[in-house]
Amino acid sequence: MTLTTILVYLVMILFGVGVANLYRHLFDMYRFEKTYLKKPDIDVRNVMAEASSNGGLPYFAIMVPAREEVGVIENTIRRLEQFDYPKYSYEILIITDEREVLSNPHENTTTIARIVAQELNDKYHRPFVKVAIVPVAFDGYYPGQINGKDNRSTKGRALNWALR
Repeated sequence: MTLTTILVYLVMILFGVGVANLYRHLFDMYRFEKTYLKKPDIDVRNVMAEASSNGGLPYFAIMVPAREEVGVIENTIRRLEQFDYPKYSYEILIITDEREVLSNPHENTTTIARIVAQELNDKYHRPFVKVAIVPVAFDGYYPGQINGKDNRSTKGRALNWALR
């Protein structure tokens, strides 16, 4: 084999790889367009129309793990209240940590969340905002147990407590 023949084969191989890569790229673009760019436009009117034909809007709970959020928890709850969704179709659950209450019994996330919760619950005449306190001794697993140990505070641990 001469050098020219080797170069021709090398160019043919590189051309074949380039064409294969081009087809793969075109296929990826086609798949992207079919899956991500064609998603339905969902807004409140669409949801309301769908709900009226299926028996009502879905009910859901927003769970907010909050520890040492004294400065922002009130604003967070009030923003969640402003959702463009019927208030009877969702609830807000603020999950706080007992460790924070024990370290600062006067001004903590739980105290502020309870004050705002009471105000909004009175406003809507139902338990719209609930406050749950994760015990220090909760092991953090679902459904979990109180194990008597001092466990780390994590968002996952708080959410597992709320799911119980």
